[in-house]
Amino acid sequence: MVFCSLAGCSGEKADTASKSEQIETLYKARKEWEINDYLLDEDTGEEIELEDYAYAVTDLDFDGRYEVLVSGWAGTGHFSHNRVYEYESPGKVCKWDMDGMNCDDSEPDLLLQNEIQGIYGAEDGSITAYVSDGDTPKYLLIDKEYWGAGEGKIRYLMCVINDNEPKCSLINSMKFDMESETITEEQINKMLADTFEDRIAEKISIEWFTDPGMIMKQKNSGISQGAYNDVKYVSLIDLYDYEDDETLKNGMCMEIQNSVSENQFMSYFFEDQPDTVIVEDSKSRVYIGENNGKNVFVAIINFENEGYPKYAYGFKYSLSDAVTEAKFDASKTGEDIFDALYSLEGDRFEKADWMKPLSDDQEKTCFKDDENKNIKVEYRADPYGEGCYRESGEVFFDKKGRPWYRDYYMTSGRGFSYYLYDDDNKLTQYIDFGGMPYKGLEEDENIAIGVNFETYIFER
Repeated sequence: MVFCSLAGCSGEKADTASKSEQIETLYKARKEWEINDYLLDEDTGEEIELEDYAYAVTDLDFDGRYEVLVSGWAGTGHFSHNRVYEYESPGKVCKWDMDGMNCDDSEPDLLLQNEIQGIYGAEDGSITAYVSDGDTPKYLLIDKEYWGAGEGKIRYLMCVINDNEPKCSLINSMKFDMESETITEEQINKMLADTFEDRIAEKISIEWFTDPGMIMKQKNSGISQGAYNDVKYVSLIDLYDYEDDETLKNGMCMEIQNSVSENQFMSYFFEDQPDTVIVEDSKSRVYIGENNGKNVFVAIINFENEGYPKYAYGFKYSLSDAVTEAKFDASKTGEDIFDALYSLEGDRFEKADWMKPLSDDQEKTCFKDDENKNIKVEYRADPYGEGCYRESGEVFFDKKGRPWYRDYYMTSGRGFSYYLYDDDNKLTQYIDFGGMPYKGLEEDENIAIGVNFETYIFER
């Protein structure tokens, strides 16, 4: 285990630690830089109540050591406060000396850099460093001061970073109001030519976030193992050999007419009485167990009533076939977990919305119990906006109000999704199956094999 401490900055080039290792250290030291309840701790022991704040990860001084940039503002005059915490070595983080950022009792507004006309754009998500060989990077920053009624003053500052000590100096300033444009493109170009002559502009990507855990989500760098847990994936479709019925028997379905055919179907998956999960007030019973080293999942579903006929789906799969498909923030609970799913490259996981029990674009009809808890939600999506796949269906809830399973329609038939939880009410597995099976079983024409099945396992 690595314990993180605050240290003095060396200002030297980084050691051989990778970006992910550096970010791991910065994340573990988050108690040093995290803002709680919009309160920023001053070195004097006082607290500043911020109106807005955000974090970013970058390398402002080009020394190969990544930093957490913390910026927020307070008061009607929009006074900003900035902090920088840099990776020093494994387990050590240093805080920059920021005294030089204060220029005439005010610091640059780092959260407003996209308002510099002609240089930064809101969609750009970057600031620009002006660099030359063998010299320190320089930045053009702005500081806006509001006087009320849409009036104020904007200052243009040059920021130079030497040995982890940024220092700002005034280049230009002008008043602004609701009607006037603060600065022209010609004025900007002259300012750049006069201040950063013979320097090359180099954009520095800035991705602001407010959740400290998002430090682990960095473009093109992957997500570090320490903060996010693995999501493992198994797909029988990828494992079926369509020339070999034995592999296709790992995914079966059958319409069962009585207890005899139900027991017959169950015998394909269990030799002994399986562990069972029964959810009342739903139309489904699930059996979970093992058979010859494989995980087994069987669902018996009543579409119309409590008697027969019923529909049975059964699957065998091995965790040895699982691949790491995504990462998730294990601190999230409920449906928030689907908003904290990321690909291995750090982007939002493309199937996250598909895995959600319900989505915002659906028309919903809710059925509740006497305690106003959801029992069932019928939904329908816009077929023109979403297509016919999973256009409509029903989501059933268990006694604790958690999504239990989803019954939906798709082009190739009927589909089902199940949500399994541990004793702490945390989601551990998402299972999705259904559609048209591949073929019938030769020795029993009532059973179909080669049913589509996939599962996502949330490792905890």
